[in-house]
Amino acid sequence: MVNKKLLIGGIIGAIAIASIVYTSYLFISPPPSEPELWLENPTLDSPVEPAWFWEFGTEGDNTDVGASTSSGQVNLVVLGEEHITELSDPLNDGTWEKNRNENFLFPDYANITAAGCYVSHDYNEAINQTHQYHSVHWRKNINVGYDMADYTITSASLEVMFNASVSDNLEVLNEVAQYTVGDFARYYILIADTGYENPIRVAYNRTISLGLDLAHTTINNTELETVDQQDLITALDSAFEKDPSHSNFSITIGIDVYCEDNQGSDRDTFNALIINSFNLTFNYEKVINQYTTLSWNQINERVIGDNYYIIGGNFNFNYKIDKTWTSSAPLSELRFFINEKLYSEEPIKLSTINTSFTEAKSGGFDVLSLLEKNINISIAIELSIKDKFQLDEHYTISIDDVYLYIELREISGDFSFLIYILIGSIAGLTIIFTLYEKHFKYPPMVRKVRKLRNKIKKNKKFSKLIGTRERTTLLDNTYQAELKIIGIESLIPPTLQIIENIKNETDLEKKSII
Repeated sequence: MVNKKLLIGGIIGAIAIASIVYTSYLFISPPPSEPELWLENPTLDSPVEPAWFWEFGTEGDNTDVGASTSSGQVNLVVLGEEHITELSDPLNDGTWEKNRNENFLFPDYANITAAGCYVSHDYNEAINQTHQYHSVHWRKNINVGYDMADYTITSASLEVMFNASVSDNLEVLNEVAQYTVGDFARYYILIADTGYENPIRVAYNRTISLGLDLAHTTINNTELETVDQQDLITALDSAFEKDPSHSNFSITIGIDVYCEDNQGSDRDTFNALIINSFNLTFNYEKVINQYTTLSWNQINERVIGDNYYIIGGNFNFNYKIDKTWTSSAPLSELRFFINEKLYSEEPIKLSTINTSFTEAKSGGFDVLSLLEKNINISIAIELSIKDKFQLDEHYTISIDDVYLYIELREISGDFSFLIYILIGSIAGLTIIFTLYEKHFKYPPMVRKVRKLRNKIKKNKKFSKLIGTRERTTLLDNTYQAELKIIGIESLIPPTLQIIENIKNETDLEKKSII
């Protein structure tokens, strides 16, 4: 039987031959067509749309980026921003609301005047012994106009000024009179969400020696002690986080009065406790979220026709940035897709883009592997944000002169000859390997013996026997060579014996034939 491995090898060889012939016909015989421009409005002249259109990605935060057009170009904009909120209006502007501090009663007098948030109170044990602890809050809700979940507060400051005037009848620390905690006033600022849950104190002062004697009955304008900047930022962040829209928080100005009931007749007089100025300022920058993408796109005609083949594709464009890209986002890049397949070999880092138009790649990008027949040819030039960072200004990446060239080859005619070539190749190789297996792989002497054996099996006459003399001579020579190798001389001529043996063998063959 024919060797199966050889037969399979023959078939593969035939296919290879046919493929070579086909490839030669396809790529050598007919000349290719000139590369065709496969885009509309490659120079991005106005109007850019609808041939070109922009599209957000599905991840990240779409508020971080934006698209625009300008003269002969399209733009991809990273929307960095910086804002400042400053609360420094006069306290009597009518925006502060007076509130009770939980279950405490208001002081005798508590209002906002031209002087500021103003409190006065008089405790007279002889009249009212329950008149010891009183408090007032003025509250204001602030809306910053931005979703602070998208921003980072980068700096904050708070400055609050107060003053005081009391009688010298207060009992305070270091005084000889008997007391437990003494008489005092307390000034403070609270920041919380608009539901006033878990307010955080960010500024504070508790009087200690006020009212000790005549020399200590006043406090001139003095700044409240405030928390450090990071704690102030934390308080604001906490308030924004609790707010559903992340854009509102509340400020509370508080003044407390405490009059201790000392032994004997006691009277404590607070003439004026005033917070006369309030200034809260904080700056915040836009947070640019990782995985945000935005692209300019075009969808064009498809390559159709069984006789057309795509044999080349070249894509290129020009780009620039309006200012050097921030070092806080080194991974972000510009990239492109053909037929929704990413060209990933040479990404363009934003940090490498010049401020004047530059060709993306000299000679263009080879995009043959991304092109397909029978689907609409689409391109997308995409801004890809791969870092999370804060940004205080806009960055604009501009695109112009976008070109996609496709090289086609048209094949015409009847390709049935390829089938005939393939069939003929397989048949020819099969015959060759069959002849080799049946005949030519054996030595000449073996082939003669096999031929003789086949004739005997078929009872056919034969013209002559195998050359006895030739076989005798061959055996004799071989025998003599072996004797020389082992160094022994023949005592009897081996040829006579060999001839006799062959003669006897021949006689037997003849008898069997007869």
